Amino acid sequence: MRKKINKRISLITLIAFFIGILSIGIPMSTNADTSSNVSLTNSDKSKYGIAINTDGTVAIIELNNDDITAGTETEKSIGVVDSNVSDQEEVPVGTVVTLSTTTTGAAIIYTLDESEPTTESGVIYELPITIEDDVTIKACVYKESSYGEIVQFDYKVVKTEQAKQIKQNKQVEPVKTSIPEGSVTTGTSIELSTTTTGAAIYYEIEELDFIDTTTSQAIKYNKPIIIDSSKKITAYAVKEGYKDSIKSEFTYTIENQVVIQRELDDEVIAGEFSMFKMKAKNLRNEYKSVSLVIAVYDEKDRMIDYIYVSDVLKPGEMTEMEYGLRVSESGSYIKSFIIDNLNGLVPVSNTIKIPVKSKE
Repeated sequence: MRKKINKRISLITLIAFFIGILSIGIPMSTNADTSSNVSLTNSDKSKYGIAINTDGTVAIIELNNDDITAGTETEKSIGVVDSNVSDQEEVPVGTVVTLSTTTTGAAIIYTLDESEPTTESGVIYELPITIEDDVTIKACVYKESSYGEIVQFDYKVVKTEQAKQIKQNKQVEPVKTSIPEGSVTTGTSIELSTTTTGAAIYYEIEELDFIDTTTSQAIKYNKPIIIDSSKKITAYAVKEGYKDSIKSEFTYTIENQVVIQRELDDEVIAGEFSMFKMKAKNLRNEYKSVSLVIAVYDEKDRMIDYIYVSDVLKPGEMTEMEYGLRVSESGSYIKSFIIDNLNGLVPVSNTIKIPVKSKE
């Protein structure tokens, strides 16, 4: 059951209603002596209210405008956090808890160490929480520098050998992508994720546009994947004590007009002369007047030098294009791509990035 907590209000819970709703005087004690009665006139109705102290005693107190608007008005207006799993005596290991709020445009802040959730001490909720051990989740809504009411969810996991076996046999949840597979524009950024907390993601990339189809070795995911040519991403997630997730495949296509692939994989060294030999294939059923651009960038991603070689590609033709360049000593990497000579010099191919090694 969700437990409501409010440490941000005063110790006196103020019920700010006007006694004028009653047509007669209200017997009420203003001190320990219960024998005296208090009757308020109409002129007093806007000035007094009933306060219930934490020890259970009741008193009539004089109100001002601040008192009337005090209390939990801000918290109530912001909203509260709810959970998809009611806290109960025991839940299975690996139970996934999803927090939510009906408040539009609000964030959820939570803690797992029983401390009060704030922007300083809490975590901004982004992914579901997997329950591995006994835990108390405290959460609140946060919007426009204001906090909502704090709610608490207490979860206890099953403490049996069966639960341990469940954990050992549990499989990591499949990898998902931030953008559905399909046709995308050049430069689209793809993020990978899994709902299993603490799992690491690995992926392979198969280049579909290259003349000689290539597949990379498994790489640990740590940054978004940029789609600059048609690719198939195969990804899976692992976690100690869990079975690896199933392998998931995502295919992204780009309507490139020309595709290029580097033939020579020789090291490029700063300050030295290097040859760049590329295969280029015209994917369109028309002649293309193009230029192969080889651009040198420094470590601050500034273009510091470039060369180009032009050619006319026949429909469906594959040709070789090459050029030599002495790479600047401040060069950090090279980008190679094809531009359309007749249509605004815009890129019409995938981009190949070549690292530059510092001269020893």
